[in-house]
Amino acid sequence: MAPGKRINPSIRIALMTIGGVAAAYGGYHLFAGNAVDGTVFQPVKPSAVNLVSVAPGMGYKVIIANQVAQLAQVSTEFGDTSNRGDESQEDSSASNKRRIPIKEMLDSLAGDEKALSAVIMRMNDLDKEDSLPSVKVIWKAADIKKALDGDSVLVAKLEKDLNVKLDGTPQPYVSVNSLENAIVLELPVPVKVNVEGQVKTLVGTIQLAFVPSLSASVMARYGKEAAVTLDKIKTYYSQEAQKMLDDPEKKQDIRADLARRISPGFVTDYAIEPERLLSNTKVLVNGGMITQASYSTRSDDAKAKYYDLRLDVSDEARKRLWQFSRKNRGFQLLFTVNGIAIAAPRIREELSQSDVTIKNLQDEDLVKDAISVIQGKN
Repeated sequence: MAPGKRINPSIRIALMTIGGVAAAYGGYHLFAGNAVDGTVFQPVKPSAVNLVSVAPGMGYKVIIANQVAQLAQVSTEFGDTSNRGDESQEDSSASNKRRIPIKEMLDSLAGDEKALSAVIMRMNDLDKEDSLPSVKVIWKAADIKKALDGDSVLVAKLEKDLNVKLDGTPQPYVSVNSLENAIVLELPVPVKVNVEGQVKTLVGTIQLAFVPSLSASVMARYGKEAAVTLDKIKTYYSQEAQKMLDDPEKKQDIRADLARRISPGFVTDYAIEPERLLSNTKVLVNGGMITQASYSTRSDDAKAKYYDLRLDVSDEARKRLWQFSRKNRGFQLLFTVNGIAIAAPRIREELSQSDVTIKNLQDEDLVKDAISVIQGKN
């Protein structure tokens, strides 16, 4: 500006206003930074009631199906722009996604290895109805190893359960139960889990069917027949067994295949997805930090009822939510009660208040149950 010229009063007021807003904005962030950003909180252990976050962009998404929130493994990123702003709406594609068992996921974060086993099985599609035989003849990896190392008692039992010898030679008899059920391998799967602030290696287990190729070929011959007699099964077994005896190269090396499956490297891939999920899941607030709960009812133009659940939280919980929401804009806050996800609002603003309101819930009974659990501190 040229010397001696005055600023127009309206421009001066506008500049002062902009400067004031900028100063207020900067002051707020300075205050927020001093209040919560530098605070180090101790990890929260899951309880009956939890506010949980799953990190965006990790291949997991909270969806709504049948008016209940569910955590699903999806092909798109968590933060996909196709997501609608109102997370209370139904997701019509929910049936095509792999559901994560939320209760077991939370229990895994508390160090429960049985729950971890369920998470591993689900996330690797090993818990489908047809993935295991109806009668499970379970062999633990440790017992398989003992048999492979020469334990004569276990060798005899294993070869009987498989109806084939460890070198692949057919047995001189046929057991229909062994043909159709074979054995189920129970294998340990180490998974790194952050349990109350410490990264621990928990050991879950998976169950995998192990069917010798001889049994599979025999069952393939009679599996589609409406009625099959024991004599016919024996005939099929005899014929398939003879093929292997005539051509030793067709024999399956049972010993080698079992040794490979019980080796530590075999289960490595089964730990990848569970470990990724659990390392990016964080309990922000548990039931002990929720001081009060209430709800209100409202209706839309079509007279459909919606319920807004208000959670009053402790000062520590407020600061935890404030800090996390400042650093993770757009995340979904999973509200769980007794292992069931009641809601999953997407958080786009800082949660700096002493209460959290979850809007647009459609099932009043679920809302009442949640309040009952909170008030009873169950």
